[in-house]
Amino acid sequence: MIVEELELKSWRGYRSATTFRFDDGLNLLIGPNEAGKSTLFEAISRALFDRHSSRTAELRRIRPLGSSLGPEVALVVRAHGQRFRVVKRFLDQARAELWAERGDRFELDHEGDRADEHIRRLLQGDPPRGASRPAQRGLGHALWYLQRDDAIPQKAWHDALRDGLRGLLRVSLSSPEQDAVLRLVEEEYRASFTATGRPSARGELFALGRDLPQIDADLAARRDEIARAERYREELQGIETRAESVAGEVDAARKALADLECLIEESVAVLEAQRHSRERLEVAERGRRELAERLERLRSLAERRGALEESTRVSAEREEQLRSLVRDHRRTAERHARRWEEELVPRLEDVRTRVADLRSKLRIEQLVREQRVLAAKLERARELAARLRAIESEPLLRSGPSDPEIAEARQLAERSRMLFEAAEASAARVSFEFSGGVEIEARPETKVDVERREHLVTRPTAFRLGDLGTVRVRSGDDAVARLDLEAREHARALNRLCQSHRVPDLPQLEELGAQRRRVEARRQEVETRLAELTEGEGLEAEERRLREVGQELADLERRSPQTVLPGLEGWAEERTLEQIWQLEEREKRFDRAVKEERDAEQRAQQACLQKNEELVAASQRTASLQSEVLGLRRQEAEEVRATSALGDLAAALAVAEEAVAQARSEVERRTREVAERYERPRRERAGVIERLGRSETELARLRGERTDRLARIEEVAASSLDARIGDLEARRDTVGRRLEVVERRAQAAKLLRELLGNLQNAQADELSAPVLEIVNPWLELLTGRDYAELMLDDQLLPRGLVSARYDEPLPLDSLSYGSYEQIVILLRLAIGVLLSREERQLV
Repeated sequence: MIVEELELKSWRGYRSATTFRFDDGLNLLIGPNEAGKSTLFEAISRALFDRHSSRTAELRRIRPLGSSLGPEVALVVRAHGQRFRVVKRFLDQARAELWAERGDRFELDHEGDRADEHIRRLLQGDPPRGASRPAQRGLGHALWYLQRDDAIPQKAWHDALRDGLRGLLRVSLSSPEQDAVLRLVEEEYRASFTATGRPSARGELFALGRDLPQIDADLAARRDEIARAERYREELQGIETRAESVAGEVDAARKALADLECLIEESVAVLEAQRHSRERLEVAERGRRELAERLERLRSLAERRGALEESTRVSAEREEQLRSLVRDHRRTAERHARRWEEELVPRLEDVRTRVADLRSKLRIEQLVREQRVLAAKLERARELAARLRAIESEPLLRSGPSDPEIAEARQLAERSRMLFEAAEASAARVSFEFSGGVEIEARPETKVDVERREHLVTRPTAFRLGDLGTVRVRSGDDAVARLDLEAREHARALNRLCQSHRVPDLPQLEELGAQRRRVEARRQEVETRLAELTEGEGLEAEERRLREVGQELADLERRSPQTVLPGLEGWAEERTLEQIWQLEEREKRFDRAVKEERDAEQRAQQACLQKNEELVAASQRTASLQSEVLGLRRQEAEEVRATSALGDLAAALAVAEEAVAQARSEVERRTREVAERYERPRRERAGVIERLGRSETELARLRGERTDRLARIEEVAASSLDARIGDLEARRDTVGRRLEVVERRAQAAKLLRELLGNLQNAQADELSAPVLEIVNPWLELLTGRDYAELMLDDQLLPRGLVSARYDEPLPLDSLSYGSYEQIVILLRLAIGVLLSREERQLV
């Protein structure tokens, strides 16, 4: 699809009608910020994909500031070999129109929602719920990269892109029959499951699966209520027996608690003796810790000083080694630089000059041959163009039904049949048996099962039984009536579609479409031959190429008037090619030599910088270690002076250890005495209080449970459960039989969808090869041959690059943001090239 003209009115900054016309090929929009450049792309997107009746916040912001005007947009586009005019007005007096060019004027084809639907088909877009998003643009999902769009989709490209590539590359069928099957399978699957494979909350399978467990739960609950009443009577007897036992435990606990209170009052004196013992132990331990800490500090300072002195010596030796390495690397870099600058580069330039001179001689003969070939090809292309114009004038191309319309008709017929079958499967069946002949008349008419002599009732129906009276029957299920109504609506829509093409039924409509496809196939064949002959560029390009070859030949002959003597043309060309090959080989050798010398120079410089940094770090470390050694020596001297007044620290520490041992022994003896005479009675009292509390709580609970069981027994006895259980069992049987039918149908649809999905996944791997054939040469130009290949996943999304130097895959996260975005643009352009083989596309 190509946009030729865009007209805006009451659209952001464009209050009055403003028209923009675009040329074929590249169009460049230039202007300052807020000039309205992005507004043009926004208007094209809204016109092609948004519903004209939408009133979302995004559309309300399009209005010019301070106004209540209705934004308007009109597009003239060229698509599918025809020109269209798209007109949309949003918000106030909203409308949508699709005009098609016939002859020399536009004719109105569709309006309103029908126009919205057909406009979206130009790029195979999806209907949006609100404002359209990039993922709903169909082919534009890959061809359009607008401001604020993501660089690549989060999961996959739009299905229209993959279908378009499959059709162009012929890796899978693209017939309307296949598309209809895929849509029917997807509709059947979505009727029962969500996109993630879970049962759909709006489907019958989910509703039945939810109702059946609820019925089972209600039925089990009613049965449990009857069994629970029996359990309540048994539990009441156990509760009364347990209450008598717990009352006895409460009396015994109260007597034991009184005895323990007397013992506790007599054991307070032992606590005071224990406290004095602990105070003496704390004083002894504090003195011992102070002596041990001083002795440990002296030992630690001496060990640290020795370790730092050794590290200082090692660091100084490393510093001297690094200084020598820095000098060696600097001399190596200077030697390599002199060789490639003074020796290799001048010789390389001389070789390139000689190769250019030889190539200009060969180019003259090549252009003469090319001129003859182009003249012959141009004559054949003109004949094919005349045949193409004759085919395009046939009226069947304009009036015959299109493939989408035939697919729509088949879908309507199949959907109507399926809905009628579903309605009949769930319909109520009514039969009448009379001993005498009674005329039965049904209003509205019903379908009759002849073998069983049953009427299928899908909606409220009145049966007039002769003179006996009238019987009115309802199915009792609104879903059945809805299925029947929807089936009749599909049948009427199919009839309208056939009548619009003046045929009575679907087979004749399909035959008319087949005739149109045969004409289109002839046109496609001639177009393909013409495109192959002109390489997709047209007659004008070939004529221009012929003129360019003649001009280039004239220029070369003026610059190189000398030619080869008659009879020696082949020998001269062979010798010249051999000389060029030899000189190119020398050029490659010089190139490699220059690159090797430069790489060697860079490696030497890098090594010099690295070793110099290590040298600076080693010098700093040596100075730091020397400073730490001096600090430790001062600390050690100060610690020795501070402890000299204490005499022998080891002897003093031994005396302190003995005092601590004696104090700890006394504390342990006092602790045992407290545990026996003070803590044990209190633990026993706490246990008795706990048992008493539990027993009293248990007694109160048992009394409450007795009252509760009596109330529950009376409640169950008051409710009538037998009738409710019978109703639930009948309902469960009906729902269970229907659930079996729906589950088998849903699982069949799910299995068929999985099989089709596996087939499409296998075909998806074949789609990436043509894309990579276009992208990879561009990738080498973009990255200076640093990267040799782009890697795509099964969704045609980039997942990594292959490094040309190391031949290893790299993730896209390793690139800068600018390179990443440029590679994404190359991928989109390659997809655009493939999609434009059949018809040019707007990129």
